[in-house]
Amino acid sequence: MLVRGSDFQLTGLKSLLHAVLRPVIIASTTLIGITSTGMGLDATISFSHAKDSGQVGTAAVTDADVYVAGTFGLAKNGVLLSQYAGAMFSVYVTESDDVYAAGRRGNDAVYYKNGIRHNLPRNNLSAYACASSIHVSDIGGVCVAAYEYYAFEHGSYERFVSKLWRNNIEQTLAIRQGADSTGSQANSVFVSGNNVYVAGCVLNEGQLPRGVIWRNGIDQNWGGSPNFMSVVVSGSSVYVGGERGLWKDKVRQNLQSISPDAGNRGSGNSVCSIHVSDGKVYAAGHDWDPALQARVAVLWINGVVTRLGNGSYDSGALSVHVYDSDVYVVGFERNEQKIQVAMLWKVTNGNVETMRLSDGTSNQCANSVMTMPSKETRTAAKDATTVSPSVYVAGDFENFGLLKDGAIQSKYAGELYSVYVTGANEVYAAGYFGNEAVCYKNGTRYAFPRNSSSDLAEAKSVHVSDNGDVYMAGRECYDSDGHNLAKLWRNGTEQALAFGSDTVSSAAYSVYVSDSDVYVAGYEHNGQKQRGVLWKNGVDQNWGGDNAFNSVFVSSGSVYVGGEQGLWKDKVRQKLQSISSIEGNGNTHVCSIYVSSGKVHAVGQVNDRSLQGWVAVLWIDGVATRLGGSNSSYANSVHVHGNDVYVAGYEVNAEGFKAAKLWKVSDGSVETTSLSEATDSQCAWSVFVR
Repeated sequence: MLVRGSDFQLTGLKSLLHAVLRPVIIASTTLIGITSTGMGLDATISFSHAKDSGQVGTAAVTDADVYVAGTFGLAKNGVLLSQYAGAMFSVYVTESDDVYAAGRRGNDAVYYKNGIRHNLPRNNLSAYACASSIHVSDIGGVCVAAYEYYAFEHGSYERFVSKLWRNNIEQTLAIRQGADSTGSQANSVFVSGNNVYVAGCVLNEGQLPRGVIWRNGIDQNWGGSPNFMSVVVSGSSVYVGGERGLWKDKVRQNLQSISPDAGNRGSGNSVCSIHVSDGKVYAAGHDWDPALQARVAVLWINGVVTRLGNGSYDSGALSVHVYDSDVYVVGFERNEQKIQVAMLWKVTNGNVETMRLSDGTSNQCANSVMTMPSKETRTAAKDATTVSPSVYVAGDFENFGLLKDGAIQSKYAGELYSVYVTGANEVYAAGYFGNEAVCYKNGTRYAFPRNSSSDLAEAKSVHVSDNGDVYMAGRECYDSDGHNLAKLWRNGTEQALAFGSDTVSSAAYSVYVSDSDVYVAGYEHNGQKQRGVLWKNGVDQNWGGDNAFNSVFVSSGSVYVGGEQGLWKDKVRQKLQSISSIEGNGNTHVCSIYVSSGKVHAVGQVNDRSLQGWVAVLWIDGVATRLGGSNSSYANSVHVHGNDVYVAGYEVNAEGFKAAKLWKVSDGSVETTSLSEATDSQCAWSVFVR
């Protein structure tokens, strides 16, 4: 990310270009937090809780390598890497430990790979060039966003032209339509699959600047900001940060202000960097503090603000990266002499630790941060992953209800529809035995009371909360009049679910606990029409849109629901790719959902015209992978472990017998395991991997 310059007070187009584009020229200075020999024990980065004291503390980072690019070059864990000369504006580290940094040395845009400099060619008419952002991917290769600066007639006017280099091949993103007609800037580059996204701005003489997102060199007409400074793609969504805020898929997101008055400025907050991890959106930038009459560095996590800058003068956060539960942010803060001091902030569970990286005798700025697991951490993780996880499958297997790694668990009798394994490896499985709803814990069976007039009770789903409470969702069946009654149990005690005044039948198929909220998915029927229902803490949320909900999952504040007509997120139906020419309501069933690392995994079945039946399907962020073969098949449950996706279900042969199946999907490849022979009907209803 480029140095956002020396002055936030923008007064016209030239001021915008100078303030946003022109890099700080390094003067001789002393680096406090970054030294040529490292600092503290093991030369690790340390954080100061008492910033104003000038003392550096001893809270060391030991399990992650922290790379910081800035006007000083590049540092790793507080040690300057002398091979990276010049002002560096972006750093990127691959999983194979290749270290890339991009910026400016002399008058040339450069990037480094493992300390070896690559000069990017510039037009001989330009005064200088600067690389602002670098991204490396297996498909896209090395992509560098940059700009060239042109001064004409001895500086009487000047222009900037944005550039993209992909594997050292130059592409102009915004062509100047004449010597004085158009300027442009490229701030950020991100590669997603075969697509290269660049964030920046263009401006025409006499007009206000306009923020631009280029995708594969083509302006996507986003609008909404005079300058876009960051772009990130997660799943199928594009996140963009810039002056005036944060956007997701062209929709401006709500960002909390540090002051009630800040929102009155309109452009009070700006987002310079974005990172999406585990479904959470992290944005770093600045907000306006009317009391200080200054801009203050801040971090937003899903729109909730944390103040970083604590001085009396301007500060800015320019880059954010997340490692485990720690959020690293770099930028600058002005001291009493109005000199920029390079800063590093570490935010953990709302607590902010601060470190000054320069001594404040000359302008310095930390522009980009990236963290990677240390070599020791990765070695330990690799050793840990050599132990294969255990795969638990609940179903109907010769009068027993649970398999572990393919072996029948004889203590779990009956037909079981759901399995849940806690972090302490306590195994819960729910279903029915005889005519009673049951839940097993580590092989011990617990039966739940049912109404004496009912014919059968069964538990369809089990979920264990973080505090150890056991929730089960299910139903009681009344064969005498053909109706069902939805049920929810907590630790064996029935919990109330609200029903419509005209409800004659209902069922609960899935339960999920998020914090203190309990979500249940199912249906109600009034004798004329059936509708899907989502209960939250026993209250109908009036979702509508389906005739039955089969699954509910909560991630990062969003509620995902699957049903007989598709997938919903926060009441909005999601697009699911079809594997058949048949599309439309009633032809796509979603039976289970699992959200991991920001990706939405959903399984179910699609009506296949060529098969004249149903075929099991896995969707990852809406993209379909066919699981079933030439027979009708059904996918009932999905669970994600690492990079592997496990799906439980069954296939139906020509004789009508069901054969339980387990599908494992890794990098698009499908591995099928038969859990039973198709000589009698056996089903796999639920899968959990621990």
